Amino acid sequence: MTYIEFFDRISIENICACLIAQPDRVILLGNSKKVLARHVERYRRIFADRALAVTVDYDNVISGDIDATVSKLIEIVEREKTCVFDITGGDETLMVAVGIVYERYRENDCGISLSLYRSNVKSVPGTAARDSEQPAEGSVALTVEENVMLYGGDIAYSDEHPNGTYRWDMNDDFCRDIEVLWQLCRQDLRSWNVQIDMLGAIEEARSAESTPLCTVTTVSALERVLDGENKEYRYLPNTVNALLSAGYLTEFSREGNVIRVGYQNEQIKRCLTRAGQALEMKVFLAMRRVCDKRGVPRFSDVMNGVYMDWDGVLHADPWAVDAVNEIDIMAMRGLVPYFVSCKNGKVTADELYKLHTVATRFGGTYAKKVLVVNSLKKDHASNTLRQRAEEMDIRLIENVHRMKNDDELYRELLKI
Repeated sequence: MTYIEFFDRISIENICACLIAQPDRVILLGNSKKVLARHVERYRRIFADRALAVTVDYDNVISGDIDATVSKLIEIVEREKTCVFDITGGDETLMVAVGIVYERYRENDCGISLSLYRSNVKSVPGTAARDSEQPAEGSVALTVEENVMLYGGDIAYSDEHPNGTYRWDMNDDFCRDIEVLWQLCRQDLRSWNVQIDMLGAIEEARSAESTPLCTVTTVSALERVLDGENKEYRYLPNTVNALLSAGYLTEFSREGNVIRVGYQNEQIKRCLTRAGQALEMKVFLAMRRVCDKRGVPRFSDVMNGVYMDWDGVLHADPWAVDAVNEIDIMAMRGLVPYFVSCKNGKVTADELYKLHTVATRFGGTYAKKVLVVNSLKKDHASNTLRQRAEEMDIRLIENVHRMKNDDELYRELLKI
């Protein structure tokens, strides 16, 4: 059986039928062979990685020319004999052409079988409505990596890009560490942010004497980093001592001009050198754990600290500039991507636009956008931001640090 797809800029609409129905062959029609070739290459990669035996071809149709499009469709159906028109994507001209061809052959006993198919991308699992036999369906879900690839990008990992996505080991001990770090953070957000920012600056000023888990720097080197960020050296004993007592910092000393900071392990170090990391890890862990009333995980895949290269080409040349964006947390629920930004401190309207831009680029109209914030006040500026978020269809989750238990956070995550 051959499926005829009509190219749409919202990429999931080009392959959802393939994922759900798994046809033998797909022909993707669009008005630019160059664009089609680029997209088809990625679709083939996704199908191959999933071991789906789907042959993907493409052909050109003239945009806005109904007669030419009808002729192309007739050429295909006469050759293939049994075809399914997937009307999930495509513009009005293509849909009119489909209707003309479908009606021409529907009542004719000429050995040609045509049917219509439409996928409900938002449904989990994928559902379909056809005028004849239903395709085989199951729990169809993309991974975060597949979704980024689908929209023409690739995830840059830390072993291939200096700011790439870190592959966390979410073992039981580390999950418990996340909970402890979050409790320390939520007790005093301001002090936590100030001290963790300082640890991040110390790391940035690290000297050649440093080891992976022991950062050594000088006061003068640190001051140069702080001057560039318009900050001053801060040492908050309550926060530092709490981290030392818990064993997450193995040392924190300043002797003369030398500062030394030791960390329990690499993952703890990453959590303690970026102020928003504790909140991000808490929400990340919650999204991995949250389930619906049936006990089914809400999200089929969750990643955090996701660095996405827009064109899927990472340049080895150090002078080349890659268009890379980071999203704090990205998750999939079936075929629908979720983009989550976490702010443990001050938040501005720029965060809304950044989130909206990345979500639109890698999810189109199906993207769900969430902003988790802990420091929004009840003033005019904050209310303006809330209103703007609502207008941009961005869900706000506020004051996670004041939630009594995880169930409150789970309920908020189930609403998005």
